[in-house]
Amino acid sequence: MRELVLTGKEDCWPATENEANALYLSIGCFAFNPKYTLAEAARKFEIIAAPFSSRNDFVAAYEYTNKLVIRIRALLAQRLNEVYETRFSNRYWNIITTRWLLHFIEQTYVHYLTLLKVAESGEEFQVTLPVDPFQLSNDDYGIIMKNAHLHDYNLCLLSQLIQCGNFRFIKPVSKNVKLAWKYPIHNSNCVNWREKLSRLLFPTDVAWGNIYGLGTRDNSRLRAGRIRFFRSWFKDWSEILPKMTSADNLPLNIHPENEYETILAEMISKNMPSIWFSGIPRQKRYFRKKYLIGNDIWLGFEKAAAIARIIENGGKWYSVQHGGAYNQLKCLPQEFIERDLSDGLITWGYEKKSIPLPSPMLSRLPERSCDEGQLVYLSNSCPMYYYRLQQFFEPRFRIQFFAAREKFIQMLYKRISAALLFRPYLHHDYGDGDIDLIKKLMPERQLIYSGANELLKKIASSRLCIIDHSSTGVLEVMSMNVPSVWFWDPEQFVFTDEAQRDLEKLEAAGIYHRTPAAAAAHVNRHYDEIDNWWLSGNVQKARRQFCLKYARVDRNYIKNWITLVKNLPK
Repeated sequence: MRELVLTGKEDCWPATENEANALYLSIGCFAFNPKYTLAEAARKFEIIAAPFSSRNDFVAAYEYTNKLVIRIRALLAQRLNEVYETRFSNRYWNIITTRWLLHFIEQTYVHYLTLLKVAESGEEFQVTLPVDPFQLSNDDYGIIMKNAHLHDYNLCLLSQLIQCGNFRFIKPVSKNVKLAWKYPIHNSNCVNWREKLSRLLFPTDVAWGNIYGLGTRDNSRLRAGRIRFFRSWFKDWSEILPKMTSADNLPLNIHPENEYETILAEMISKNMPSIWFSGIPRQKRYFRKKYLIGNDIWLGFEKAAAIARIIENGGKWYSVQHGGAYNQLKCLPQEFIERDLSDGLITWGYEKKSIPLPSPMLSRLPERSCDEGQLVYLSNSCPMYYYRLQQFFEPRFRIQFFAAREKFIQMLYKRISAALLFRPYLHHDYGDGDIDLIKKLMPERQLIYSGANELLKKIASSRLCIIDHSSTGVLEVMSMNVPSVWFWDPEQFVFTDEAQRDLEKLEAAGIYHRTPAAAAAHVNRHYDEIDNWWLSGNVQKARRQFCLKYARVDRNYIKNWITLVKNLPK
């Protein structure tokens, strides 16, 4: 009987003599592997293909999980009202629970579909599982995002799926395996003295939350634009304590409609974040407001609970775009959450079902300066396990992504590639060997490890910027008016029909390319006289149209934001 390897967890890895005969559940098994690169593993071992063979498969999974989240969270709201002996609205509890529920369902559903792919082989497999797959304590729902790329967390989910399900082709072997979280969650609520002084001098009924690029001075001007002396109108500021401290005695009948949902019903009850049962925090004075503007739902339980309490008392919450791909990709979970739960989404220009405003972050970027003759290449990385159904940087495309990047660099003229500065993804190490691979293509001195501010200065002074993915970087370089060339496989980024038409205009202008070969040929052809191409009428027209829709900037952006806040009902 062959061995099925679920993750790269060392305690469950096959013996060296059995490696070649084993079946590996995903490319994620080889993340952080000291012996094999991802490409070597794909050549040497049998790895189950990702469950999405087409873009339509992925979109169908995304739409199914969204509907499932909406269905289950209504049941959760009912149960949590019982726990707290409250009568809060479904929307109150949705704001608290949706973030965790969406990511948990997306991750477990992908694992479930992958196990079904194994069943198609018709073989039986031996699998090593922890004796207790429920041993991890899920304290805060933010812990998923910090650990979703790690072997321990995914082994925990897969082991639970197998234990709760009826996978007859799997013969489990129990083993004492210690699972552990590696990144604890710390919610910071520190407020500096300038912020406290601003709140004292400019009382208002609007709470300004997390908005990228909006500084303390901006916040003071916004408060001054809506000074309103008012009594805090909250019905209840106090902490509310639950009558139970865990979900152990919280049955949740989700009325399953298929095998996956039957498994999910048991797993949800055993994985709910314990912070849900720690008490609803007392409202701080900062959040005793009529409006909250910001993407604070991503900042932890306390901030989500504050948003929920404002809404429960008749207030409103407007979320704010905080990255690229909004209004462009068909599958973007963070946009789904914010549109679904907020009273309005403030975007960086897109007007349909949005509140368009110039982005403070993009508006404060440096303008293009002198041309120093260098190219800056902005790359990115992604977890090797599916951590959410977000249709860019899927793990199944990682090897092709590396190959495309390598081909682009190799096809550049030598004198051009010698001037290239490469910026790898530095925020997390996802164990894909990204930096080691790029060091084989260029000298160490051509890699950029500096912080964001220094990087932006290099981009502003560069002759050309290269980007191999669709995300915030394309919005930054376009708003800075830095000559840029993009390339990526259209199969890896599924745009809405409207966004696809906008991308085709950029393709016609020579900014976007479908292949690394076409992008490299364009750079080779225009590099010596890059401004003749970039400043031409059709290219600048395409750039301006793109920025107006997706990356709106205004040096006097604060005026637009003050107008917004002044027009909020008293």
